[in-house]
Amino acid sequence: MLKPQSSRGVFRASSQRAPAHAPIQFDYGNGVRASLGYNPRMQVDFLKYEKDTTELLELAYSYTSASHPGNNGQITCITDHTGAAGAPRPVAPWTTPTTPGRG
Repeated sequence: MLKPQSSRGVFRASSQRAPAHAPIQFDYGNGVRASLGYNPRMQVDFLKYEKDTTELLELAYSYTSASHPGNNGQITCITDHTGAAGAPRPVAPWTTPTTPGRG
């Protein structure tokens, strides 16, 4: 049975969850499969969308960097591994946002 996931009419055909109930796979009614992986701290490690054998999106998430060696739970970088040409590409090296009016 298909279950509506939003008011836009996107339907999920099936899903799988990790032992901690975190989603690891969604199969959508249009044939797209979303897969998620987690690190030992149950933080998203990767997100991948594919349809049949076509990779639509593959993102890797980092929580440490040279300037932030400890994992405090904040994403420090997202890397796009989609496709062979030019991959991997950093999507956004994370920086600490500034508070308006505080420079």
